[in-house]
Amino acid sequence: MRSMAPKGRKLYVGNLPFSTTDEELREIFRQLGPVASAQIATCRDTGRSKGFGYVEMTSEDEAQTAISQFNGAELAGRPIVVNEFRA
Repeated sequence: MRSMAPKGRKLYVGNLPFSTTDEELREIFRQLGPVASAQIATCRDTGRSKGFGYVEMTSEDEAQTAISQFNGAELAGRPIVVNEFRA
């Protein structure tokens, strides 16, 4: 089921360590405000992480803050990519 988030609140988060869980992703972004959803993309066949995910913040302002705070930040030695999700 696809989220119908208003433009600007849903974020793409890339270059994640493959061990990152949905809950860990949620906790990272919760530092900046309420998180509506957080999900790691997984391979249908194996269930393994694809190394990226999506986070939906509760406001556009919090989403923009997350981009400025976390894009390029290191997580387990990897610089993560955070930008606005584009369908």
